[in-house]
Amino acid sequence: MSAVAAVVPQPTSRRRFLRALGIVAVPGALAACSTDTKPAKPAASRPPVSLTYVYDHTDLPQTIGAWYRWVVDRFAQENPGSRAELQLVKSVQDLLKVSVAGGKPAADTAYLRLFDARELWDGGVIIELTNYVRNHKDLAPSNYFDSANDYRTLGGKLFALPNYINAEMVWVNSRLLKEANLDPKAADLKTWDDLARYNQTLSKRDAAGRYVQLGYPMNSAAWQTMSAWIYANGGEIQDASVNRALFNSPQTQRVLNFWRDMYQRYGNNALWSDDLRQTGVDNFLQEKWAIRDRSFGFARASRATPNYFPSGADSWIINVPKGPDAKGAATTTWVNQFGIPKGVPNPDASFELLRLAGDMQSQVVMHRLAQWEPCMPAYYQSQAYKSELTKDPILQVGVDAFKVGRTYPFFRRYTQATGEPYAPITAAIRGEKDVPAALAEAERLTNQMLQQP
Repeated sequence: MSAVAAVVPQPTSRRRFLRALGIVAVPGALAACSTDTKPAKPAASRPPVSLTYVYDHTDLPQTIGAWYRWVVDRFAQENPGSRAELQLVKSVQDLLKVSVAGGKPAADTAYLRLFDARELWDGGVIIELTNYVRNHKDLAPSNYFDSANDYRTLGGKLFALPNYINAEMVWVNSRLLKEANLDPKAADLKTWDDLARYNQTLSKRDAAGRYVQLGYPMNSAAWQTMSAWIYANGGEIQDASVNRALFNSPQTQRVLNFWRDMYQRYGNNALWSDDLRQTGVDNFLQEKWAIRDRSFGFARASRATPNYFPSGADSWIINVPKGPDAKGAATTTWVNQFGIPKGVPNPDASFELLRLAGDMQSQVVMHRLAQWEPCMPAYYQSQAYKSELTKDPILQVGVDAFKVGRTYPFFRRYTQATGEPYAPITAAIRGEKDVPAALAEAERLTNQMLQQP
């Protein structure tokens, strides 16, 4: 057993584990983490195997790496004689495509980014997991946030297991807000009108009339951010199968008109001082912008880093402000996954490793060690979560966003969607194209791209 594994909860029975979590009495939680409908085959009767798990993300030894080591230790404990090996690669998707096509998959299990699972499934690179999940009810779709299932389901078939959840948010510098006599946590920044007020209050000019400090300049946005704003104004992005774009709507027109207005007031760098126009400088990090868009996971980890800002300022995270057409809060969420390549020699053992990495017990340890947010709602009713919440109250901001999360835009072909099809939207924000015409062109190009084989 590794030194790290020794200081985290060791595998135990599910009922004892649930009792330790304090969620046995929570409605639905026991069902979400109950024993499998079919008794598991005794580990001792399984032939020993050696598995390889590949991933292509940052592996910090004391966080994500610590959790990964806990998972492989757990696999070895519950499957005597077997072992799992972790392997960092440049690109999981490229590796699996090439190796599976060659008839010899380069790994037994894999970490799949939100863009990977559907594309690899469509390409016949990963196997179906529906029957495995049926025998492990704690991994059923009903036990996850709704958006978590969008990335692993098509036509009623499951082809991946959810890992962790993230959401598009707004990140604020509390020091700059406080100095402008605004709420340091932006508690009253809930609508577009509120944001316009914040921008006006936070903006400062030099003697020549050029901006030297800004609120949220809104000078650029990729689909991740733009989709969150569209959802937060009651709009849609795509159909359920991600085969058709649906964003050309009055709700999206209003979003682009608001961004266009803010860009013309604050985002056009012709209005900025030379200090704000420096190439390669993060103006938010340097405390020249007070507000920016960011994922919850990135912002939470950054604000926990000592002296992340030069002044040592604190920061806070809020949801994307609601537009005039909104029916309620909403944002864009995404969930990374685990999958099994086609052609692996021991698919049952591969699934067992992924099950041990993705069940409730692992989600608890993952949150504490890797600081990734679990995608099982029952976790957030547990004593384990309450203990983490006392350490960092901002966690609840993320949970509230996950509950209203919507699907990431065009995730099955995101790279293509961010190229030529998105260009008219950028042009509309900058005042280079008429908004209705730009939206019509962007949707046409996006649908054209989605229909390509």
